[in-house]
Amino acid sequence: MAQADQAHRRAAQAAPADAPSLHALGVQLARRGEWSQGIAALRLANQLAPGQARLLNDLGYALQLSGQSDQMQNLLRGRGR
Repeated sequence: MAQADQAHRRAAQAAPADAPSLHALGVQLARRGEWSQGIAALRLANQLAPGQARLLNDLGYALQLSGQSDQMQNLLRGRGR
């Protein structure tokens, strides 16, 4: 897991405007329970590539698991970024 995390971090640092890299990093961080960093990466990925179903799903799921159900609901209603 640590190697995957490092690989995702390097990819996101090498291409900070690359939504897929940020998405992967956000998922990896969320899986480890690093909610604030994971959600921040997922939000940025969503800003760079809005409307991607899998990304929106992962962001919503991370918000829900981190106890931010209200923000998850806003995201699903199209009001969250």
